[in-house]
Order: sequence, then C-alpha cells, then structure tokens
Amino acid sequence: MKYINQIIAVVLCIFSLTSTAQDASLPSQELYLKLADSYPIEFNTDSPEVNIEEQVAFLQPFIERYQIASLESSFYFAESELLKRTLRFSIPNEVSIDAIIESLSSLEEVEYAEPVPIYELTYTPNDLGGNSTGAQWYLHRINAKQAWDVTRGDNIVVAVVDNAFQLNHPDLAGNFVAGRDVADNDNNPNIPNTSFTHGTHVAGLVGASTDNGLGIASIGYNIDVMPIKATRSSYPPNFITNGYEGITWAAQNGADVINCSWGGGGYSTTGQNVINTAHNLGAVIVASAGNGSSSSPSYPAAYNHIISVASTYTSDQKSNFSNYGTWVDIAAPGQNIRSTLPLNTYGNMSGTSMAAPIVAGLCGLILSADPSMSSLSVEQCLENTADNIDAANPSYIGQLGAGRINAYQAVLCASASCPNFVLTSPSDDIYTSIKYEADQYIIASNAIFGGADAEYDAGNYIELNAGFSAEIASVFEAYIDGCGGLRSNGGNATEQRSILEEEMQEGKITLSSIEIYPNPFRTQTTISYELSQSSHVRAGLFDAQGRKIRVLLSDTVQEAGKQQLLLNSEDLSAGLYYCQLQIGDQLFSKKLVLVE
Repeated sequence: MKYINQIIAVVLCIFSLTSTAQDASLPSQELYLKLADSYPIEFNTDSPEVNIEEQVAFLQPFIERYQIASLESSFYFAESELLKRTLRFSIPNEVSIDAIIESLSSLEEVEYAEPVPIYELTYTPNDLGGNSTGAQWYLHRINAKQAWDVTRGDNIVVAVVDNAFQLNHPDLAGNFVAGRDVADNDNNPNIPNTSFTHGTHVAGLVGASTDNGLGIASIGYNIDVMPIKATRSSYPPNFITNGYEGITWAAQNGADVINCSWGGGGYSTTGQNVINTAHNLGAVIVASAGNGSSSSPSYPAAYNHIISVASTYTSDQKSNFSNYGTWVDIAAPGQNIRSTLPLNTYGNMSGTSMAAPIVAGLCGLILSADPSMSSLSVEQCLENTADNIDAANPSYIGQLGAGRINAYQAVLCASASCPNFVLTSPSDDIYTSIKYEADQYIIASNAIFGGADAEYDAGNYIELNAGFSAEIASVFEAYIDGCGGLRSNGGNATEQRSILEEEMQEGKITLSSIEIYPNPFRTQTTISYELSQSSHVRAGLFDAQGRKIRVLLSDTVQEAGKQQLLLNSEDLSAGLYYCQLQIGDQLFSKKLVLVE
C-alpha cells in the first residue's frame, strides 16, 4: 500500500518565494506584527476587524505617524493563540519598512515585526512553447518548469564561446552582458553576416529572455549570457578558430559557466592546460560530445574537468548522430531544438551543440540555487539526479553518462543544504511553532505539549523513542524528505511507520493528537482551493516527467467558494507527482510524494 506525503499541506499550489521585500508595483507594503504573549487582549473569532482604541491603543500614535492604511487580525479564525496575536497591516510605499520595524521592535507590547513575504504562484511562462517537436518539447522533458519554481538563474553568468551572435535579437538583447571577440581581438562579438547562425541559436538555449511574451523560453530563465566570439569574421561560420582563447577570457572575466558547442578529435596539451586554468578559477565547463555517432573521444569534451554532453530525442533514446562512450558524462535533449536565429527569427537545429547549452544553462540554475557550490559539486548534482535512460538505449548502457538531465531534481539537490546532525524533539517548555530539519535523521524523545505546532523534516528517518508524546491540542507533522527535497532511502519511511505504530500500540500516542506524513492510516488526500468567482475548472495528475496519468476533474463550471478534490493513492506507485489545477486560464500545481 502507498501513502501520500503532502509536502505543502495547507495551500492548493506550490509557491515560489521571490523575495521578502515588497514588489514596487504593489499598491502598498505589508507587515506582520506579533503581540507579546504578556499583552492582554481578546480578539474577535468571527471577523478580522481590530478595534484600535479598545484592543491595541498603544499603536495609535504609530498608526497616525506612519499613516497606516489598514490593520487587521488576519488569523482571526486560527485556533493557535500565537497566530491570533499576529496582526497584519499596510503602509504606504514611500515609508521605510526598516524604520517601521525598528520602531515597533522597541515597544514592549511587540514581540517582533517583519515584512509579509510576497509569493508567486507556480505558472507556465507565457513564451514556453508546447510539448512538441515544433515547439519546446525539450524543456518539458527535463522538467524545466518545475525547476523554475525553485530558482530562476539570477546573478549567474554563462559564457557562450561560439562563432558570433546577433546582439540585438529581441529575445536575447536584455540578457547579454559585455562580451569579447577573441578571434578578431575587439569588443564586438556581433555576427559579421547572417550565415553566422550557430552562436545565436546556442545563446538562446542558455539564456533567451523567459516569460517576456516573445519567441521562446530558455532553461536559464534569468541567466546572463556572456557572448564570446571565437571565429574570425573572414572564416567560414562552421569553424571555431579561437576556442581556447575564448574559454580563458571568459574564465578570467567572471563567467560562472562556460559552454563550448564545438570540438573534434586529437588531444592537445594546451587545451587541457586551458581547461585546468579555467577550472581552477572556479568555472563550470560544458562541451558537446560531437555528432559523429562514434565512441572515439572528442575534444574539448573528453578533457578532464569538463562536463561532456551527448544528445537524446523525445523518448530519451540517443540521437542517431550523437557520439557516445565512457568519456561522456551526461545526456540532454539535442534533436529538433527550437531557439533564436539571426534577423530576429527562430528555428530548429539538431546536434550535441544544442544539448550542451541546455546543460550549461541548467548548471547556471544549480549555481543560482547555491552560488557557493564548487564546479565538482555542480557536476555531482547534475549527474546524481539524472533520469536513467538505459531502457531506451540498451545498446549504449554505460556510454551516455549518468543519464538524461532532470532540471527539477538537480536544482533541488543544490537547494538542500541543511546540516548533517541529529535533532531532538522540543522540551516541555515549548508552546510555540517550531520546525526541525536534519539532513540525516531526527530522534524524538520529548513531549510536544498543547499549543505547539511541531514539524520534523529528515532525509532518512524520524525515530519516535520512549517518552515521545503529543498532546491533543498540539499539531505534529513529520516528513521523510529532508530540507525540502525528495530523497530515496529504501525502507526508512517504512521504518518510521512501524516505529509510530509500535508507539501507538503502547498507548504513548493517540490518533487524535498528531498529523503524520506519510500517513499509515489514510490512503487518500484532499486538495482544497477557493474560487473568488464562478470559474471553469479542470484538474489532472502528472508524474515527475510531466506526463498526465489521471484526469481528476473534467472541465466543469464551479461556483465561487471553497472547493475540494479527493485523490486516492492506493493504485499509484511510489514517486513524485503533481496535481495541476486549471482555473480559467491560470495553472496551479501541488507537489505530492508517494512512498512505499
């Protein structure tokens, strides 16, 4: 039997945290204010209204000074006293949030004040093409959309060392940073004529402007692209004349990742020295494996300290042109790949030249999730999270690297950086909301008293030892994923459930006192949402590869108000799933994890 782990348990969708600061386009800024536990007050239980004079008179001067537009008890319906004591209010945009927080924090009636986080709903960028070979099937295949809910490439520079670039292409111009023509020794990497198409196509795969309503989306989303022209203008556009100079210039001028969609046979000591130098400067270097359908090493891809990329097609089979071999590190889509072209156009190209920049862009996303990662760590996240494609390539097992990239799992790998140590449950003087995280495991041995909201999140298991208990007035949740990312750890989830059941049999825990995920006593989950108005609604269940496996709700009109979907998990295999809800023309997703 399988059970659902609701990673986000109280909202209908995954949200993407963009900033705790307010968006300047919003009409006002908002803050939370937590009243001190010692402050005497009684709140309404049926309305968010706050009577300032009777309930929080100490705030009156503050409200007048800062022209507070609204003040409410937005958690008036909560059972938690802690949340009831948390007020929410708006302030004008021209007022400094820091100044207000400092003023409020000095009051003895206030425990803390903080900005209300602004979250974005999960969504599909308005320039992400469809899942077809005439559009952008490759981004769907590698779970790019889910990866963008984790990170979007901000403050990362990916250098593209290629023949030349249309610098004013409307889908690229906003993401280009200063580059170099190392071949003709000037600062103009622009195309000398329209036959130089390759660099513009590759650059678009790394970092075309995404969600701008134009052309295509790129895996890099917000990544900055450093254009390095490495072909002399007097040469045919299908040759790279100064590739190693380009790598060196990029590494020395701050590129975090360097893409090389070119290569050939023959080892070069200078080439390896260039790669070593760039590697020692901290750059992640990616190169195409070549298009000869051969197992012979191609360089620079086969050098040490380079991520070598083979090409795959829609069903994860090796592209017929792609090189392969034990020297290949990873595979990525590279056939019928749509991207930018000169003269402000778009078109499809095929080759490991297309697979490499998709990987380079993903490396940029990984670094944006954790900029402190070494190039080795980036490569490990990339390879350790790749999808196994042996079944689609029985003749090439062990010769297509670690598998086909999975962008979502790769950025989760980078974002899961919590400590490696044991945590114990709260002591008997805890009456508040807490969250305990551990990369390995949590040993719970103390009491969770009434009024406490406790959440345990461990990578391997949660052990409930003798002495652990949770009173009825408390809420206890336990997740077996660790730091927000899904981890596969064999029987650990089963071990957790068996320990829990043993504790229950001994009478130490009652069903009414806890919420536990994975839940051994429920085989279904309820997905709740609220409509502000009558709307067309439909819903489906998708697997981690984005394939629809079940229709949960056919297109129907639902009235305004609270609505629910019931999902039965008994016939689903273990893995990661998404419930996608379409309300009108908006899409929302909820992440679900099933464990054995």
